[in-house]
Amino acid sequence: MTSALSARNSPGVLGRSPAVGINPIRPGTDFFHPFPESRGTRQRHFFAVTDGAIVPVRRPNRRLERTKPAPPSWFSPAWKVSPIRFKCPWRQKLISSRHPGIEDQKILRHGLLGAPLDGEGWTPHRTLDTVTVIRLYRRHHCIRLMSISLMRPAVEKKAQCKICGADATLFGVTDFSKSCLEIHGPQKTDIYGVPVYYRRCESCGFLYTEFCDDWSQHAFSKYIYNDEYVKVDPDYIEARPHSYANMLSSLFESSMAELSILDYGGGNGLTARLLSEKGFQAASYDPIADKDKKRPDATFNLVTCFEVLEHTHDPLDTAKQLANFVQDDGIILFSTLLVPNEIDALGVNWWYLAPRNGHISLYSKEALGHLWNQVGLNYFSINSGYHMAYREAPAFARHLFVNASAA
Repeated sequence: MTSALSARNSPGVLGRSPAVGINPIRPGTDFFHPFPESRGTRQRHFFAVTDGAIVPVRRPNRRLERTKPAPPSWFSPAWKVSPIRFKCPWRQKLISSRHPGIEDQKILRHGLLGAPLDGEGWTPHRTLDTVTVIRLYRRHHCIRLMSISLMRPAVEKKAQCKICGADATLFGVTDFSKSCLEIHGPQKTDIYGVPVYYRRCESCGFLYTEFCDDWSQHAFSKYIYNDEYVKVDPDYIEARPHSYANMLSSLFESSMAELSILDYGGGNGLTARLLSEKGFQAASYDPIADKDKKRPDATFNLVTCFEVLEHTHDPLDTAKQLANFVQDDGIILFSTLLVPNEIDALGVNWWYLAPRNGHISLYSKEALGHLWNQVGLNYFSINSGYHMAYREAPAFARHLFVNASAA
């Protein structure tokens, strides 16, 4: 591949065209400046066409014998913001307006500038203007650029587990349209064409995706918890809140007078309203549904968190928030379905692995234990769906431990 050094000793001359803004180039001899209006700058940059290759060079003055090759960092990202080197207004025009399509920035970033331009239309005796040169560049390197981006993995093969910090390798990929409705069998849904990669920690078994890690609350509301969400989770509006309220009422009816309850992630707040109607002191707070509502300042001896942890992209932050809400003699009663033992056979076909429902974090017992220990709480699993986190087991919840041990 011809380098800028070979252009240094070329006996070329700077060609001009009668047409304003276009410089003809003769391969092997000429230097050209894409936009003559920037020639008044103290430090000017040129391309040289030598032996069928385009090479960047810097020309400090009009004496071509003193032309020096461009430094390696000339096209680096730092060049664009450097107050010393940002003296090339034609380059921004070249990228932003004159030549749509594959950006010249991509060509330069992949180190393709200076590669031979072999092929149709490139002859030693043909005079080419700047536009034609870039078009030839695109024509002959488009396939190469595409192959580079196609072969580049969409996500890294290994990452650090969000809970324990061990290696988390790729587990599988599914379409964003996959929902929990698959518990009733295969569903005929429109494929979005948006791949969602899941990872699994090699140590604690935490199964998660990084797909939503940089989403804002607005993005979650727009793409997941929108008006279409009821189609993939029809029970969340009424059926589940009534079920949770009846379950809590039966579990803690004898301790009703001493309990203060916070339903964290309660959505429309129906569970808390139903408990209040039954005589409990209950409140609801949902970080997404109640984004304009003030966060509760009080602490509670019973914090419920039903079907929430699988929806968070930052489990540790959510666990810290819950730990701050619960009193020292209280418990966090939460629900999320544990990763089954046969997950290797099920793969991404497990019905609970559902990005359209917002199920982006799925836990094993080891992962939950490690998560709650990091925020100073103990962890106890009642069954595969319901769990507790606490500092000291309170008297009003001891029957839950007994019933779980008996089961």
